[in-house]
Parts: sequence; structure tokens; C-alpha cells
Amino acid sequence: MASRLTRPTSLWPRSGRCSDRAAVVLLVQPERDDRDMYAEYLSHLGLTPICVQDADAALRLACRADIIVTELLLPGALDGYELIHRLKHHASTGNIPIVVLTVCAWTAEQARARSAGGDAFLSKPCFPHALLRELCRLLAAHAPKRRGKEARRLAEGIGEAS
Repeated sequence: MASRLTRPTSLWPRSGRCSDRAAVVLLVQPERDDRDMYAEYLSHLGLTPICVQDADAALRLACRADIIVTELLLPGALDGYELIHRLKHHASTGNIPIVVLTVCAWTAEQARARSAGGDAFLSKPCFPHALLRELCRLLAAHAPKRRGKEARRLAEGIGEAS
């Protein structure tokens, strides 16, 4: 018997109105297959993914995100560690939770990512539902730091889904 995907009610608008919005997930993954797979899964569940492949694009778009998922090995001048550090030390993005989703599975990389400001660490290969579990946990934990109605809606909704 095939299992059905169930949508955690907390992560998308209850009313379906445009004024209520789903959580925005910035996916910073250099591999197109990874971006496509996670974006499709998150979209199916009603979240709004924004996909980029490098740190420069991530820095430009980070203020739009409710949560960020990044690889550590990124093309370009900035790697994932520096991206995390810059995001956590900028006024407009410092409170956005960051999930590290990476092929770098060694304890040293995990410690370095946490030291840079990463809030959670997942090693690839990673099933999409494991990523979703971390997103829900971090969105719930950070909801009080968010502003107004959206913060309350996310906190209440995630509590219902748990």
C-alpha cells in the first residue's frame, strides 16, 4: 500500500487567501538535482521555495526567507561557512534559522558550521521528510522572533501538526 504525503497544516495558509502566505524556504544548493527534488517536495507541501546555487545569490535573496537551507560546498568566492557567518551577522537576516544540508558529514564540518551560526545539520543523502522535520522544528522555535500575525500563525499551526 502506497503511503500518502500529509501536509503539516502549519506551513501554508489555512484560509487560502493571498494575505496568508506559506513559509518561504531559501534553498542554497549547487546541484540542480538537489534543488529540484527538495523544491518540488516543499512546494507539494505548500511551502514556497526559492532556489539558488551560490552564496552571492543567497545573500541577495535571504531577507525574503523565513528559513534557509544551505550546502557548505558552494561555487564562487564564498563557501557555505562564510555565507552562514554573514547571514547571522547581518541585522536583516540574523534571526533567520539556517539548516546545513551537505555532503560534508565529518564532525569537524558540523562543528565549524554550528560555530558559523548554523542552527541544524543534516548530511546527504537526506530524505526530504527529514529536512521537513527540521524545518518545522526550527520555524516553531524561531516563530516568537518573527513579527506580528505571521509569527503567531506559524507558531500555532506548527504546534497543531506536532
